[in-house]
Amino acid sequence: GGPSKGRFRGVERIVKSLKDSGFKVSIDSFDKDTVLKADRAGADLILSVNSVNIDIARQVNAKVVVIPDFGKGLDSLYENIAKLDAIGKEYILDPVLDPLCMGFTQSIERYIRLRKDFNDKEIMMGFGNLTELTDADSTGINALMAGVATELDINYVLTTEVISWARGSVKELDRARRLMHYAKE
Repeated sequence: GGPSKGRFRGVERIVKSLKDSGFKVSIDSFDKDTVLKADRAGADLILSVNSVNIDIARQVNAKVVVIPDFGKGLDSLYENIAKLDAIGKEYILDPVLDPLCMGFTQSIERYIRLRKDFNDKEIMMGFGNLTELTDADSTGINALMAGVATELDINYVLTTEVISWARGSVKELDRARRLMHYAKE
């Protein structure tokens, strides 16, 4: 993460410091300069690519998260997947989880379809659109969504804890994913 728009000053230093401390590092930016600098510093994952910036996938060593085009449907995600397959780039799929009352149910349907169509591919599900944009119990939301992610065999989950009611979401989600893993096993 970093500035939502524009460059992330000092990104190389920060990524290198985190890598030197043994962390896996992802960079969440559509700013090409920021992404390239983070990649050179050793970032493991680039969030995200779609038709707007998919050309950067050829230039980075890190795995990329591929998403649908902004305002477009699942078909655009499939087109972006085909472009990455054509160049042999490693990726993680993310059809994007929409907030409640803004397409949430349809986004769950997208994840179901994606898992059926790509049962051997890695998928990411970001919970921040729920925990950050719903003024409700984040512990419950994280537990519920960890269960959904477990049922759909989602490989990566992502959360944030920017707004006050979502503080602690990282720890909550870590506990929830462990509980759901054990429940499934």
